[in-house]
Amino acid sequence: MASVSKASWDLADEKKLIEFFFEHRASAGDGGSFRRSFFQEISNILTSLCIKGGLKTVKACQNKWNSLKQTYRVILALQSVSGWTWDDKKGCNITPELESSWAAYVKVHKQAAPFKKE
Repeated sequence: MASVSKASWDLADEKKLIEFFFEHRASAGDGGSFRRSFFQEISNILTSLCIKGGLKTVKACQNKWNSLKQTYRVILALQSVSGWTWDDKKGCNITPELESSWAAYVKVHKQAAPFKKE
C-alpha cells in the first residue's frame, strides 16, 4: 500500500484558502458551517496549484480551516487581555512585570504559548 503525502501549506496556500472563504462566506449560512461540496471546490483549486507535499484533500482543507479559526480565536482572546499589548508581527509583548500573569494565563490557555514575544 502506497503512503499518502501529507498536505504542505505555505503562506500562499493559506491566503488562497482564506480569500476563497471570504469571497464565499454567504454560502456558510447563519450557522457559519460550510458543506462538504464547498470544501471540495477549494480542494480542487488548491490541488491544481500544488507545488509540494500531498494534495489538498477535502479533509486537509477542513483541518487547515479549523486550525486557522482556532488560531484566530486565540489571538482575539490575547488582544482582549487588559494590560497586554499585541503586535501582528511579533505577538504578545510580555514584559518582565507581566510574566506572572502570562504564566497563569498560559497554564489555563495552553494554545496561547506560541504567541509570546521573545
